[in-house]
Amino acid sequence: MNLQDLYAISPQICMIVLGMLLILFDLFFAQKILLRPLVFIGLLGIFLLNVFLWVNIDSNKSIDAFSNSLVLDEFGLFFNCFFIGVVFFIIFISQDYIKSSKAKSEYYSLIIFSATGMMLLTSSMELISFYIALELTTLPIVALVAFNRDIKSSEAGVKFLILSGISSALLLYGMVILFGFTGSTLFDDIANIISQSSISNDKALLFSSILLISGFGFKISAAPFHMWAPDVYDGAPMPITSYLAIASKVAGIAILLRIIYSIFHVNINLIGSWSEILIVLSILSMFLGNLIAIRQTNIKRLIAYSSISHTGFILIGVISLLVIVSESGVSNSLDAASSVIFYILGYSLTNLALFTTVTIITNNINSSLIDDFSGISKISPVLAFTLTLVMISLIGLPPTVGFFSKAYIFNAAIKADLIWLVLLGLINTAISAYYYLRIVKILYLEEPSDNLSINFNYNQKLFVISTLVLIFIFGIFPRPLIDLSYIVVNILV
Repeated sequence: MNLQDLYAISPQICMIVLGMLLILFDLFFAQKILLRPLVFIGLLGIFLLNVFLWVNIDSNKSIDAFSNSLVLDEFGLFFNCFFIGVVFFIIFISQDYIKSSKAKSEYYSLIIFSATGMMLLTSSMELISFYIALELTTLPIVALVAFNRDIKSSEAGVKFLILSGISSALLLYGMVILFGFTGSTLFDDIANIISQSSISNDKALLFSSILLISGFGFKISAAPFHMWAPDVYDGAPMPITSYLAIASKVAGIAILLRIIYSIFHVNINLIGSWSEILIVLSILSMFLGNLIAIRQTNIKRLIAYSSISHTGFILIGVISLLVIVSESGVSNSLDAASSVIFYILGYSLTNLALFTTVTIITNNINSSLIDDFSGISKISPVLAFTLTLVMISLIGLPPTVGFFSKAYIFNAAIKADLIWLVLLGLINTAISAYYYLRIVKILYLEEPSDNLSINFNYNQKLFVISTLVLIFIFGIFPRPLIDLSYIVVNILV
């Protein structure tokens, strides 16, 4: 270990220190009210540290650390900032949930430790560091899912733990085969070995790919590996549901891109196999997610199935880049890769508004049933309008950021000659419109209950309006997000 190693992981070190400080603060000081300001100040400082590192790192260059096990580059720094932003948001919307809890420091620390794992995950360039980061991401989430300590929450936590263990086992088996086949755990060494033509058709690599994709499928809740999502989303506290829907999914997609560009892009046969498997996952995710969402009466379960369907759309972008890499080379896949990042950004922004609004509503009505949202437009026009715009963005209609997210993904697929996959995506967009607009109908066309009242503070109102404006702005002027997407993936390509 040297100073360069510590410099490369300084954001992650600061996150760990912040998490531990919160626990120590809780032990030695009685003023629990100071915990949230301490968290926000710490996160802001670490965010600014990432910005400093990003500004000072040379474009298209990276810094290797710990014998090439980890890397500091624009891709990893972007996701560091992203995950810190998500943690900030989760803690913000947790205000009412955690108010009466005696375990505030543990709650905040678990979120921070999990986010640290995600930050390490997206910077991993070696199988062992990748797996350790994955477990650091997952294990705190298990505790967070069960944080309510009631039967429903505990059941969700146990389900997540068991199925997460199964997915980790699949990933480990795939990694063991890769290591046994190549004799190395470093991504660069593995890529050099599997690029040799004499081993390009080996079935062991194909089997390893299947196991790896199966493990990734769980992490990003892609069908048919989605079975955990509805129960876990429903049983977890609402802020943790949002954490799973946004941060956990994005982390899985990010490391998937890292591995594709670091290892498997060198072997055309493997790229073809990955494409075929991911096509199946994409189609299943879109159709199963949307069709089952139609029947849901609980907003959290509906969000779970909606999230599964969006995984299918994201995979269209991943498939497109794989096809382009196999036919035209890595250098021509920049548009497809940036479309995935753009979709992630649009999806995340829309979900920030969704979960903020839904959290406020469910906290006020003490119910997660969609029918209990009836007539909210008459009680709180701002929340109703925000939720309506969110639904329009999730469908992918203008003038919202969701429209350009889907348009960009579909454009990448058309360039890859996957027009039939675009048509399936459009069909699923039409299906999703049914259950999204059903919520809008309930908000505006049904009468509220007599005792319905919605109260939310100035900070919540400001955040709701801010996300509302951003969804509009990026739905009209998407260029800043497009440019950012190119910058993020350029180092990979």
